[in-house]
Amino acid sequence: MSSANRRSLLHEENATFKQAIPLSFRILCDHWKPLVLIALAYYLACFAVGAVIGLILVAGEFGLISKLINQIPGLNLPDFSQTSSSDLGYTRRLFGESSIPDSSLFDRASRVLQEDAQNAFSGLEDIQALLQEKGFLVVVGLFLLFVLIIMFIASVYEGAVIHAVAEVYGDETPNASKSLTYGCSTVAPVYFNTIIYVSTIILVGAISVGIPLAGLLSDDDADVQSEEPRPIFFVAILGFFIFYAVVITSSLLFTATAPAIVIEKASAVGAFMRSARLCKRDMCALFCVSIVVGLGTNIFASILMIITATIGIPDAISHPIINLPVLVYIAILKVVFYMILRVKHEKYTKEELCQDLLNKDGGTIVNAIELSDYEEQKMTIS
Repeated sequence: MSSANRRSLLHEENATFKQAIPLSFRILCDHWKPLVLIALAYYLACFAVGAVIGLILVAGEFGLISKLINQIPGLNLPDFSQTSSSDLGYTRRLFGESSIPDSSLFDRASRVLQEDAQNAFSGLEDIQALLQEKGFLVVVGLFLLFVLIIMFIASVYEGAVIHAVAEVYGDETPNASKSLTYGCSTVAPVYFNTIIYVSTIILVGAISVGIPLAGLLSDDDADVQSEEPRPIFFVAILGFFIFYAVVITSSLLFTATAPAIVIEKASAVGAFMRSARLCKRDMCALFCVSIVVGLGTNIFASILMIITATIGIPDAISHPIINLPVLVYIAILKVVFYMILRVKHEKYTKEELCQDLLNKDGGTIVNAIELSDYEEQKMTIS
């Protein structure tokens, strides 16, 4: 991207949402190297966490994990080397002898977790008995720990991409190392913001969907042979609609939360209000662009997956490679949305962007712009 193009980036086409998709694509094409390096760092960190989990599974295959945990006073964990109704341990069930050998690792892992959950629930008459099933609780705890670690890594990645794209808007050439450092410095509020958002969505789902479904499943007094649907059935259907409406609305309304945290230094909670103020007047435009991008990326990924499957490339290799540009592009698009919203509603300038980043990274952007050029660009924009 030339210097002239970069100077007008914040105000190109009067910052309309029609330019969001091509502008994001242009940023990806012109600065793909640092952005891909950031994504690769994210992948490698996730792979390292997965490798640790794999070592735990291998140790569990020989009963080492259960023996170590059983040394904790008051905790009696079943031997992980013999799990579920199968004679196979976790490692062989995931990577070797499997009831669905031709499926992907994700499908096999889901199947293993499903089998273990069913066995954990079988024979349990109430929630209290489930909470006393220590082996099941340990597995759930390890799973939640794994999710929290991945969310932490994703928060660093998100902050790094936001910083890299902001540098493009600030006439700088993004640097992967500098952006990752910046992402690490903003990881705490981004991480807590994500936890608050996910927890709220889970709570809404538990209330709107979980409670009606639990009532539907536990209604033993109802006549199951009756052809008339029970009232709780309609409550459950309504709960599903409410849940998805909340998810869609919140995902649009809080589009700018992470950029507000990384660029404006908003707090983890304050970012929600900041994003809502920016996005509430453009919900329709955000929805339309998101639908187009979602359909486009899914079609793109599906076509490439079909091609790679046809020529025999394993899913473990093809899926990460195919998802890499999609992952980076969607992250760029969120920053472009944020910039368009600020320019449209607040007449945001490059000088203000540079000053926002100066307050966090010690002036790596502002110091790179000569004061004479700075004033000239300000007069040009105005």
